[in-house]
Amino acid sequence: MKKYLLLIGFLAVFNFCNAQEYTFGVKGGFNQFSIGDILSFGGSFQQGAPNETFSPNNELNIHYGAFLSISFGNFFIRPELIFGSINNSYDFPRSTSNWQTSKVDFPIHIGYKVFDPIAIYVGPNISFFKEVTLDGANNSKGASPIAYEKNLTNINIGIMVEFKRFGLDLRYGFP
Repeated sequence: MKKYLLLIGFLAVFNFCNAQEYTFGVKGGFNQFSIGDILSFGGSFQQGAPNETFSPNNELNIHYGAFLSISFGNFFIRPELIFGSINNSYDFPRSTSNWQTSKVDFPIHIGYKVFDPIAIYVGPNISFFKEVTLDGANNSKGASPIAYEKNLTNINIGIMVEFKRFGLDLRYGFP
């Protein structure tokens, strides 16, 4: 009896594994990312020089990478590895300073194919940043005074439209 249960269990697992579809490929696209505001401690209100907050001019940047998609009927899991560069600028009173960094993202999305060709997904995204540089913001030792998180985790939600071998993916990351 145990042999039959083992055989039925093996066949069920084998059938489940054969029902999966694997897809892998490359991806590339555009992103918009902001590292945040810069607070300038300019003085006091009594002296007429209050603190100022400078917001970045968000620019369009590029990213590229690879993905693996594993489907279970209408459900799927899709890990990705994405490399991106980020360049923005701040308009300070005396000049404009450019900041730049690069990052590696590792999102793991779990999704559902609503109907052909549209799917929705959600999942965590782990980002690893390289050093951020800001023109004109170095101290006497040459180090940038910008404090930032080198690793960041957020949640992505998105919608994906696939046409045979090509797809369009729109996503938003919540901090």
